[in-house]
Amino acid sequence: MKRSLFDKIKTSLWMLLSFVPLINGSGFIYIGHKMSKTRWILEGVVYELPWIVGILNFFNYPMAIVSFAFGVFMILLSIVRSVMVNYQYQELLDEAYETYPHVESGSSGVDKQIKEGQFTEKEPDKEVEKKVSYEGSTKKTNPYDLSGVDRNYTGRIKFDEYKKEINELKLEFNEKNQNVKDLVEKRFVHSKLTYDRFMSIIENSEKMFHTQADYALDMIELTPEYTEKIDMELQKKIDILKSIIKKNDELRDELIINMTNDTGSEQEMENLFEDMEQLTGSIKDYE
Repeated sequence: MKRSLFDKIKTSLWMLLSFVPLINGSGFIYIGHKMSKTRWILEGVVYELPWIVGILNFFNYPMAIVSFAFGVFMILLSIVRSVMVNYQYQELLDEAYETYPHVESGSSGVDKQIKEGQFTEKEPDKEVEKKVSYEGSTKKTNPYDLSGVDRNYTGRIKFDEYKKEINELKLEFNEKNQNVKDLVEKRFVHSKLTYDRFMSIIENSEKMFHTQADYALDMIELTPEYTEKIDMELQKKIDILKSIIKKNDELRDELIINMTNDTGSEQEMENLFEDMEQLTGSIKDYE
């Protein structure tokens, strides 16, 4: 439902005030007050200022002449601006009338009743079908139908759980890896070559762990929606992180046994470090 042409003309009569000296800004003040638009009220006051200054300095002829001359310029400006502002004013009235079609018409009706809240809200048309555009197609949607949303929603929750698990694995690895470093330092304190070699393997595995963890977290942050391919890749990354932690645990246990048992086998230590090195290499090959 649209407003009539007569209604639009009637609500545009305020523009005539812009042609009248001394009160050319009053129309802006009027509609600004009606629609609660402070900027329109202030604009109207600006157009009135030259006339007010001229009247107050009526007996100061130079000042009065300058003020009235500026007032004439303001008339021309207010005429141009009234056309621009009236366009916005009519749009607001049209929008309000379409939303609340049972209000009175006219400048004393629509804007007044909207401002004072005296209107009956339009009942929604139950026959109107809501349509949305998604990926280039138009689909009928039911607000109570969550199909198409549930999958992505539960998927994002799953990604959040992966993120939490990865961060927990990082904390676990950092703590255990530091413990392994301390044990290696104690075990090979008198053998610098062996110490340097084993520490290099541990640092490589540490670097590899954090690289894989950062890759996984970046994937979660960059993925806009759930996909099975990303899900599978994240599971692989988490499995890699767990395998590095598992190998660290085995190395830690063997170091403790080797340090507290006279029968501890140096070969077993060598084998564990070689396994760690192979694991790091296999991950690099995978990448």
